[in-house]
Parts: sequence; structure tokens; C-alpha cells
Amino acid sequence: MEDRVTESALALAAGAVDYGTQLGKTLDYTPGSVMALDEMLALYHESVDEVEPTESQLYSLALLFGCYLGECIRRAVPESGCHWVAVEGEPVLDQQGVRFGPVSKVYRRLIDCEEEGLIPYFHVVAGFLREGKNFD
Repeated sequence: MEDRVTESALALAAGAVDYGTQLGKTLDYTPGSVMALDEMLALYHESVDEVEPTESQLYSLALLFGCYLGECIRRAVPESGCHWVAVEGEPVLDQQGVRFGPVSKVYRRLIDCEEEGLIPYFHVVAGFLREGKNFD
């Protein structure tokens, strides 16, 4: 099951890379590309009122770009052992039972742009993984 979640998350992240290319943004899984992703999502947020996407459309974008964000985090700290798991059908990152929801974060970024920046989120989660903090 975990392998399917990982495969799905990787495929979605690759889709985000392709989408970014179409918009002239380089999404290459580096920490620096999180800024390009954040800029793209700010533009999407600005158009939400005009386009009036459905919840399903918003969630599809969040899934696509959330998996990309999660892959950026996971690849930034490969030694952490962080991996993809599904929680209630949604891909989340797991490090020894501590879970992070990049899809939910991106969804909130699309809805409430000003208070949900991705760059601080990336640094906090990657820092947590890097330090190997444990809640036990």
C-alpha cells in the first residue's frame, strides 16, 4: 500500500513540474523552487474569485502541488527516512509516526493566500526532519 502512495505522490509531483514548465516556472525539487511554487499559488489565489473553481478543482490543484511541496521537503532531508503514507486517502509525509500534510497546506494557501506561505512551512518541516525531533 505504501508503495502505491509513494508512486502516486511522485506522479502527481511530476505533473506539477510539467504544469510549472507550461507557466514558465522551473520546479526542480530544490528548496529554491518552493519560492516559484509559492508565486504560482499566489497567482492562482488571485484568480479564485474570478474563476470560481469547485471544491474538487481546488483539491485537485492542492493534491498536485502539495505532492510537489512534499517531495521538495523529503528530498531536502533524505537522511530523515521521511516517506509518503495515506491518511484518510490523502498523501502525507511520515517520519516515525509524526505526520505532515503538504496537500492541506497548499489547499490553505490557495484559499487564504496571505497567511499560508509555503516558504516558512518548508523551512520548519525540513528543519524538524533534519534535527530528527521526536515527541516521545
